[in-house]
Amino acid sequence: MIQVKELGKSYGAHPALRGVTLAIEAGDMFGLIGPNGAGKTTLIRILATLLQPSAGTASVNGHDVTRNAQAVRREIGYMPDFFGVYEELKVREYLEFFAATYGIRGPKRKATVDGVLELTDLTAKGTR
Repeated sequence: MIQVKELGKSYGAHPALRGVTLAIEAGDMFGLIGPNGAGKTTLIRILATLLQPSAGTASVNGHDVTRNAQAVRREIGYMPDFFGVYEELKVREYLEFFAATYGIRGPKRKATVDGVLELTDLTAKGTR
């Protein structure tokens, strides 16, 4: 399901990941643990296609995270522990933004956002 080979990420001269290799099969339960600065968030962001690796390869369900980001995004969900939320952004606008990042357009985007608001019982808060 997830294949990572010799993955690396550097920020200038500072390496955040070096030579990470792992394989997670469908149905496996896997956790990343380590101290702050160990590279856990960097690895997750690469797998979620939010960062480009500096070295190595990674794939999710056979889709390369650098060459086929859209296919990877259809396979996974990512919920960071901290969002960069704009306080003036309405609930509906925030959901529409995320739908757009996943390539959901036009009437399908409105239907998807409406469905999420209904599913989470937040329809009344859509304009807040």
